[in-house]
Amino acid sequence: MKFVRSFFSIILLAVSCCAMSQSNESINVNQFNVKQYWMNYSIFYAIKSDNKIVGNLILRTGQLPLMYELLDAQNKRLSRVDYSYLVDHDRFDIYDDNNQLLGATDEYLFKYFPAFYIYQANSSKPALKAEMNFWGTTFSIYDVQTNKKIAKMSRGFITNSYYWDFKVSNKQVFDAMNIDQKLLMTAVAIQTDPVLYETSHSSLKKASNPLNNPKRAEIAADSKQALERVKVVQQKLGLLDISNLNNELLEAVTKELDSGFINTDLHRNAVTEQEKFEAFLQYCLDKVESNDNSDTQKKAIIYLLTSRFQ
Repeated sequence: MKFVRSFFSIILLAVSCCAMSQSNESINVNQFNVKQYWMNYSIFYAIKSDNKIVGNLILRTGQLPLMYELLDAQNKRLSRVDYSYLVDHDRFDIYDDNNQLLGATDEYLFKYFPAFYIYQANSSKPALKAEMNFWGTTFSIYDVQTNKKIAKMSRGFITNSYYWDFKVSNKQVFDAMNIDQKLLMTAVAIQTDPVLYETSHSSLKKASNPLNNPKRAEIAADSKQALERVKVVQQKLGLLDISNLNNELLEAVTKELDSGFINTDLHRNAVTEQEKFEAFLQYCLDKVESNDNSDTQKKAIIYLLTSRFQ
């Protein structure tokens, strides 16, 4: 099985529920956040809306297939999730407490830019699609029918890396879609599993069993070649010491590179996912070799790329 999901504590959930006072009926799904907590080798995901905890996503351990559950403020089950691994992605079927299908989410990790899709019940076409950025810190979420960006999920690159924010940016389109609250919260919370962005951030560096997963092997090979290109530029410019860089600087550089790349011909001319991957790498290396940036900024980019591909 591709994932080793962390063990969750039911005792922790009961303790956290003492602090809950808001029912799921008043949850503001236009903006909420998900934060991961640890205690006694256990982990759970607390969902907070309007500064109040409104639920917890937990994993019932010792069961196959894996099954997530979302509980509300009164410790009542809102949804359960049946997990299955398909050829090229993970599938999460989401049901309400009466075992009625709410929808599903498909998670594609073996991509240059990991993605997930949310399906509503009785629909074979996704309602929402989300694509992760190069650094594994932001999902841009789109309405599939109109291809309009309607929301984003984001976390810090270094600081607050286990704290994800979900925020709707196009309320009119989002409200018209009438996405079930329980479906949305469950699907979003699943994506905050650290395995998702840690795997993306390391670019799937270990290509295990490439015959069964050629895409993973392809990405791993491309990452190795990309790292070699980074090292060549680093050696050429003599930027060998990339230690002791400020965390705030690194956070800022990731955002600058993301926003700057969008407005370039490299981005506009990239059609396939691999072309986008290669274009973004070239954009970053061009920044390193540019005289417009300081050595500190160049070292930050080299550090970020090295961390991404190692």
